[in-house]
Amino acid sequence: MAERLGLQFAIIGLSIGWNGLAAVVRLLKLFKSGCFLFAVMLGSWAQAATVDGLYEIRVPVVTQSEAEREEALKRALGGVLVRVTGNRLVEASPAGEKLVALAGRFLRQYRYEPLPPGKTVENRQPAANQLLYAKFDEPAVNEAIWKENLTVWGKTRPALVVWLSVQELESRVFIEDREASVSAQAIKDQARSRGIPVVMPLMDAQDLADLPIDDVWNESLDKIRHASARYPAEAILAGHISQAADGSWVARFLFFLGDEPKSWDVSALDLSAVVNLGVDAAADEIAARYAPAVGGGAASELVLRVSDVRTIDDYARTQRYLVSLPGVNSVQVLRVDAARVVLRIALRAGKSAFEQAVALGGQLLPDRVDGSDLPSSLVYRLRP
Repeated sequence: MAERLGLQFAIIGLSIGWNGLAAVVRLLKLFKSGCFLFAVMLGSWAQAATVDGLYEIRVPVVTQSEAEREEALKRALGGVLVRVTGNRLVEASPAGEKLVALAGRFLRQYRYEPLPPGKTVENRQPAANQLLYAKFDEPAVNEAIWKENLTVWGKTRPALVVWLSVQELESRVFIEDREASVSAQAIKDQARSRGIPVVMPLMDAQDLADLPIDDVWNESLDKIRHASARYPAEAILAGHISQAADGSWVARFLFFLGDEPKSWDVSALDLSAVVNLGVDAAADEIAARYAPAVGGGAASELVLRVSDVRTIDDYARTQRYLVSLPGVNSVQVLRVDAARVVLRIALRAGKSAFEQAVALGGQLLPDRVDGSDLPSSLVYRLRP
């Protein structure tokens, strides 16, 4: 046991820094006195997902010339900025243009890849015959974003479940997640370009029983919500798409995030373009709710009390989680009690953006104030 605790000590020191080790020593003493039940408990949440690869992107190119590569890297960083900030217009802003012009400074690696046959790609161009893969330096990009008074949307984001139906000749069909489905690929590509985790329904017997396709066309809100409850997603996009007499495609989309649904009508020359417009609008709605606002409020500090921190693993998990949140500069331990830790959090932006990030992450849950603690700005308990 002593050897294992020593190893955990080293791991915690490496992962959260040595400034908090005095607090860990306190935890060890409490453990020896029998105050802790030493166990590892894993937390989870159902309606948010961690989005990986936000700083990696593939853009189509025609050649491997240096001039085209430089322009492609600017497009690539522009796409990364859209994902990271949640704002699809960020590239056109003065701050975005400034950062895009410096794309090479943030580049960690790049390579050329063949264009997959029959696949759609982000920022696609008809003449492209290969892809430029670019990976940008996450800390450097984030720091540059903050310096331009923009804010970083964390990697934990609400998932979107998508129910789209299409009128084909005399029949109506759902867009299903099949390899040969160009429309399904367009949904996933557009969601990826916005950094939104997407869930495609299984379209099995249960789905078809819970949500017959005519209920989507008739905009049966209750049935759409009921069928969506099966999936780990907080936001819902439903819609019906048909081809107009002039050959264009028209769609009506319904979006759910909270109690009040929203709807909008769009049209485009091809089916994939209509799908992209629907996913883009849904991503805008999600970002408006969860992505920190530009400027986000002045830099600040707050005191945080977290209860149910019962093991060294709990302590380390709390520290790692808080440091991982967007806009958190540093975490300092002020006090550790039997099952509670009090911390000072230094923020780049305001308190509201921090609270929103905590709520979405699901690792810390609001707790009551008992009046006997150090005055705290925020009070939470650690989720098991």
